[in-house]
Amino acid sequence: MSSSPLDPAKITEANDPLGPYRKSVLAVDDLIEKGLSLSGHERNVCFLNLAAGDGRFATASAVSGIDFDDDARAVAPVDWDGDGDLDLWLANRTAPMLRFLKNTHAESKPATARPAARADWVQFRLEATRGARDAIGARVSVELSDGTRINRVLKAGEGFLTQTSKRLHFGLGPDARIVRTRVRWPGRDEEGFAGVTAGTHWLLKEGTGKAGPITRSGKPPLLASGAAPLPAGDARRAVAGSRLPLPRLPWESFDGQPGLAGGKARSFTLLNLWASWCAPCVKELRDLARAHADLTEAGVNVLALSVDGLTGDGEPGDPAASARQWNLPFPTGRATASLVRRLEFARTHAWGVQWPLPVPTSLLIDPAGRLAVVYLGPVTATQVIADARTAADATDEAWHDASFPFPGSWIERPSRPAALPLALDLMNEGALDDAREFATRNQAVLSRHKEYALLLAWIADGLMARGDTAAALDAYTAAVTADEDNPVILNNLAWHRAAHPDAAVRQGPEAVRLAEKAAALTRHEDAGILDTLAAAYAETGRFPEAVTTAEKALALARRNRQQPLIESLSKGLQSYRRNRPHGR
Repeated sequence: MSSSPLDPAKITEANDPLGPYRKSVLAVDDLIEKGLSLSGHERNVCFLNLAAGDGRFATASAVSGIDFDDDARAVAPVDWDGDGDLDLWLANRTAPMLRFLKNTHAESKPATARPAARADWVQFRLEATRGARDAIGARVSVELSDGTRINRVLKAGEGFLTQTSKRLHFGLGPDARIVRTRVRWPGRDEEGFAGVTAGTHWLLKEGTGKAGPITRSGKPPLLASGAAPLPAGDARRAVAGSRLPLPRLPWESFDGQPGLAGGKARSFTLLNLWASWCAPCVKELRDLARAHADLTEAGVNVLALSVDGLTGDGEPGDPAASARQWNLPFPTGRATASLVRRLEFARTHAWGVQWPLPVPTSLLIDPAGRLAVVYLGPVTATQVIADARTAADATDEAWHDASFPFPGSWIERPSRPAALPLALDLMNEGALDDAREFATRNQAVLSRHKEYALLLAWIADGLMARGDTAAALDAYTAAVTADEDNPVILNNLAWHRAAHPDAAVRQGPEAVRLAEKAAALTRHEDAGILDTLAAAYAETGRFPEAVTTAEKALALARRNRQQPLIESLSKGLQSYRRNRPHGR
């Protein structure tokens, strides 16, 4: 049963990020992002009616060929090729999102056993002359010579977001002879139709009383896909159409010296992940080494990083010894767990999947530190050079177009994914300097995000906590500039300007301006912001106003049981009553 709230009064509760409803939604999102299924990737099933009259069915899933391990959502039966049997279109949530299954049951019989023309079916297309022409809701009844009566209803939809064919199909069985066909039109009486025989497509037009044959030539043939494996040595290439900004990627040389990949550079970087136990990796590295001069001339620098010991796969090896033995002409080293995690997070953000990266994996990073292409599997230098030259010369729009495997025209160009989650992930990781560099380098992209100002304030809080006061104040100021109506950001900067231990940091008039605006935005009902405003008044010598404001804040804090704030306000109030600024 769905846990979606029906009571409008519970909408706020449902939006609580710590509440059970939001946790359930996030759990579902996590399943989808990991490429999993809400149904557990249950195989498709097909049941055979045993026609014994006792309601029993037998599974024919495997023998019918329908038992794909797809995350299937709907099935639409339709006589696609006009041969009198039903073919199937399957709709899936994940790729392949559309699958066609052609019914070849009769064609599989030996030629000698196949009748010249099967007559075990009949199909009708209805045409109403009153009301809606499609005759949705009409009921068709076919009576056979043995007394069997088969009924079908024309529906507007069937299955999840699915419209099946509006041609009604009747399976009649062998040697069937139709003796009567009747249609009950929507909201009207029944009408009989003469001339109906099995093995034909018929038009039943209201008011005529006689069926007319329909000639069908069949649909164009569909080519099967997905059966051919990739040629040996070819990578599965995924082009990042929006060239997602990447954070700096920490790695270590084999002698323990730290390094950073990504960020601004003079050329493209091909970041290659390999393992000493991976045979395709060894071949790929040797091929890249032979093409080193061509790669360098094309402006591509290779950085090969071992993931030995990070994946838990393969036999433990000595990547440093392997790299020396291969005499690679480009830098090599060890990938850190942080580097791999950041790459996987970036891939999730760009493509919406949380799948571990295989080895070998290579990433083409442009000089601005943006992800251009991901290669899953061995990649050739020829492919890398071609991609680098295209990316170097193409505008963002041209590169976006080139990322698609087929040509076309845009009806509306989709919005580019915001990279802010990557910066937030760095902060969650505790990588303050990398987050600061990422935010500075990608200001033009990140500033479009509504939470960009909060990111700057979070960075400023971290800088202030470690004593980098000047940089923290710059970040606070940038945050206020990015969102001058955010009371939290205004309050943070105002507090440091009003109560920082370093007198050189305090600026009373600015503190008053910021705190008064924050208080107005919160209607003077936030005890923490009023605490800052009181400190700002005291810093400028306006002690009566500081006392009045602090007393109001103290009353609010007591009413809301904010014990730490109550203690801070009480100490501040004592100072203001003695005509002393906060903390003095």
